Order: sequence, then C-alpha cells, then structure tokens
Amino acid sequence: MEPTKPARKSRKTKLTPRQAQLVKHLAKGDTLKGAAIKAGYSPNGAAQTATNALEAIATKAPNMLERLGLSEEFVTNRYLKPALEAHETKFFQHEGRVTDSRNVVAWGPRLTALDLYYRLSGSYKADQNVNALKVQVVVIGGDHRPVIDVPTNGNGNSSHS
Repeated sequence: MEPTKPARKSRKTKLTPRQAQLVKHLAKGDTLKGAAIKAGYSPNGAAQTATNALEAIATKAPNMLERLGLSEEFVTNRYLKPALEAHETKFFQHEGRVTDSRNVVAWGPRLTALDLYYRLSGSYKADQNVNALKVQVVVIGGDHRPVIDVPTNGNGNSSHS
C-alpha cells in the first residue's frame, strides 16, 4: 500500500502568487493597469487581465474566509452584530470646556460594517449595475419647445405666483 500524500490546498480557495501581488499593489493605491504589470501580468491588456483576475479572486473569497475560520456565522456573531449596535459619544463644548455629552447611534460604522461584510462574502455585487445606468439629455431649441398653457387668475397673472 502506498502512503497517502498530504492534501493539496484547492486552487479554488487559494490565490495564485500573481493574484496575491495584484491585491497587494491595489491596496497600495496603484491603478488597475499598474498593479497588474507590477504583479507580473503582461502590459498588453493589463487592465482587462486585472479585471479578470479580480473576478476570479471574488469567486474565491467566500471559500478563503471559511478556510480562515471566518465563517458567516462567526463573523456575524463576533463582529457584525456588535457593529450593527455601535454607538458613539458626542461631546459638546463651549469656550474649550466640555459642557455636555450624549451617546448616539454610530451610523457610519454600522453601515460600513454591513457593506464590507457583504462585499467580502460575495453576497451581493453592488457595483455591477453602476455602469449600466445611462442618462440621455435632450435639449429642445426654442422653435421646438412645447407650448404649456398656464392657467391665469383673471388679471393676466398665473395662479402659481
């Protein structure tokens, strides 16, 4: 009988070295193209290649979180619930002296925690439809502008004035 080999980490849950470098350079503030080139991707079509790599990374994120012990249940109980109940203290001062303080709901941290968790877990893809919204502006010249009949109050003035 042959000895069994240790189980390999699945490629579905582990980032490739280039993907890890891409994330590292993006976190440092590099552009998509610049981060891709620094990560070792070809300069030809680097931005598109980086976009494809980020999509692959996004599919791995839920498995990676689970592997690291950050299951949805754990994160929800340990971090999300407390963040959803976050409060902060506001201090009021006059002439440099604190005159009053109040505990208030910390909406910023609450919303940030929700957004970050759902992005990391892949539960929603909020940014996909952002670029799908198209707005068209039509300017109608004076000759083609519709005539709107405004009712008057009898003395020649509009009743809306």
